[in-house]
Amino acid sequence: MTTSQPTVPVPDSTTSDVAVLGLGAMGTALADALLDAGRSVTVWNRTPTKTQPLAARGATVAPTPADAAASAPVVIACLLNHQNVMDALVDVSQTDLSPAAQPILVDLTTTTPAEARRTATAAAEAGRRHLDGAIMAIPSMIGRPEAAILYSGDPEVYTEAEPTLQILGTSRHVGGEPGLASIRDLALLSAMYTTFAGLHQAVALAGSAGITAADLVPELAAFVGAMVPSIQKDVPAFDSGDHTTVGQDLVFTRNAVDLIVRAAREEGREPSVLTAVQNVVAGEVERGHGHLDTSAMIEAFRR
Repeated sequence: MTTSQPTVPVPDSTTSDVAVLGLGAMGTALADALLDAGRSVTVWNRTPTKTQPLAARGATVAPTPADAAASAPVVIACLLNHQNVMDALVDVSQTDLSPAAQPILVDLTTTTPAEARRTATAAAEAGRRHLDGAIMAIPSMIGRPEAAILYSGDPEVYTEAEPTLQILGTSRHVGGEPGLASIRDLALLSAMYTTFAGLHQAVALAGSAGITAADLVPELAAFVGAMVPSIQKDVPAFDSGDHTTVGQDLVFTRNAVDLIVRAAREEGREPSVLTAVQNVVAGEVERGHGHLDTSAMIEAFRR
């Protein structure tokens, strides 16, 4: 069974304020926010049925990425992965541009920094200026100030696109190098996922004694919040690499982590998150760094 695509004109010149490529949950939220703000929007999606709700709201549906890109001075890509962006750019590169045209491609697809740099190069080869973006929000937050979106790339291009980008959330330009938004995004996510894993391990360990999550989590949340000042305290050591000002040394930390791992095993709980920490701390102690502050763990991740 085939599904027909909504009948729409194929743009042959700039007809919309913004084009959106990719209508997953996030791409749809981006297009909705732009429509809510009164912008004219062209959309494209590999699966045409996903365009229909937006077409009903007044969006123009383009049959190809090239048609969408030809329709607007700002094109936002929010696709599944980097390869999908590159595939779309192959199609977009076939579009003839007038010498005066300088359309902007804003790539909000989650990518690695190296992929962001490759996209910037491919966009330039396709005659597009480029911004890379990282969305620090879930789809339901898009269009509200609490949706933080980081951008990197040419600051002049960002300034030109900013009125459109601010519709999507609170936007911030973090630097001219294309990979900077991605590296910040992934750094924050790495902290998030390891924190979640540690919290899950804590709940599992407490559960071995019949302590429920409902009982433990409020105490966990308060405890984690109380640790925030210690992160700030370590900032000078992180930046300088000098870990000789000691609050808690690595030998003490090794003994503490060893004890928790042993207790988890005794209680029949899997300690894999902690064994990863155990290996890092033990490695630094074996390198002769046991007398240094626990902030010296960072050096294991810099090698």
